Amino acid sequence: MILSGLKRLFVPTTILCAMVVQTSATATPLDTPEVRRACEGFVDLFMTGKRENLEEGLTQELLRLVQQQSGGTGVHPTLTRLGNVRNTTPRYYFGLPTGMLLHCDAEHAHGASRWEFGLNYQSRKLEYARFVPVTEGAPTSRPNPRSSFPTPSDASAACEMFPDLC
Repeated sequence: MILSGLKRLFVPTTILCAMVVQTSATATPLDTPEVRRACEGFVDLFMTGKRENLEEGLTQELLRLVQQQSGGTGVHPTLTRLGNVRNTTPRYYFGLPTGMLLHCDAEHAHGASRWEFGLNYQSRKLEYARFVPVTEGAPTSRPNPRSSFPTPSDASAACEMFPDLC
């Protein structure tokens, strides 16, 4: 299910930010509605590519990268080929000192994708996002040369991967 509009994206993000501040820096259960909605909202942000939503939801550096990789459309050509999202599934979530790391899988009309997002609590903007298309259960090498995402075992490993969020 795709969520539309940035309002739906940032309401669960705000709840997630508050939830993480109250928990230790370990993996958070993924069966909460807030985590699921944040995953859906983040994926939807990149699937729709609406300029105003991207400007509000991404740091300037990430926005420039998205515009460059998408040829100015806001949607990467690979995502267009994968088609509409049917379902998203959170895989892991870490609360970090100044942000969070969320990894999601998305099932599309013509394939699947793996996503990783880094959100800064203070700016409430995504500082980091990447996806990898998945074919028959194995990630391909495009558009990211790293074919799979390393899964941090704890918050210190996640901080090593994403120092700006710690």
